[in-house]
Amino acid sequence: MSPTEPRQAASVVLLREQANVLQCLLVERGLRRGAFRGFWVFPGGVVDPEDRGADPIAGLDNLLACKDATAYVRAASRELEEETGVCLPEAERMLYFAYWTTPASIAKRFATRFFVASCPDGQGECLRLDEEELVDGRWMSPSEALGSSIKLMPPTRDILSRLAPCKTVADAEALALSRQRAGIPHVLPIVEVVNGREKIDVPEYR
Repeated sequence: MSPTEPRQAASVVLLREQANVLQCLLVERGLRRGAFRGFWVFPGGVVDPEDRGADPIAGLDNLLACKDATAYVRAASRELEEETGVCLPEAERMLYFAYWTTPASIAKRFATRFFVASCPDGQGECLRLDEEELVDGRWMSPSEALGSSIKLMPPTRDILSRLAPCKTVADAEALALSRQRAGIPHVLPIVEVVNGREKIDVPEYR
């Protein structure tokens, strides 16, 4: 059986500094509907037709190596506002950070572009969560999230690990730009069976 074609998606790694600590916003998906049930993820979702056709952001098509790349930025910004109430007034200031696609052996697949962005002043304190899809939302430092017992998908864990050394939003933005200069890899995990249990492996990141 051939792999399912992945749906194009985008997520925002929203950042802020609190008490001199870099924090990112993670949201917990509910158990009743939607993808990644019970996991803590970055806000985001699929690219809708309404996200396409906007005036292009200069250089973004080349950076993302695709046509109509602005649609990913629009989708990430729209989903962030729908899911959390946080509005990014200048969505073009989001910085491309990572690109992951669900393993080919999994039926429900997404090809997701991740962007980092600074939370606008005054919008991070009172989140308005989409109660149909989310059950919780928290600001956590990358190290706090990684050291906790919350369930994390491989892309979320990997991005948090890369952000953990950063002390400020500026550090995270500099990391994003450095990754862009080196070329953002398209990460294609595979599912392996180890001791009778399925495990997602990412060969490129060994």
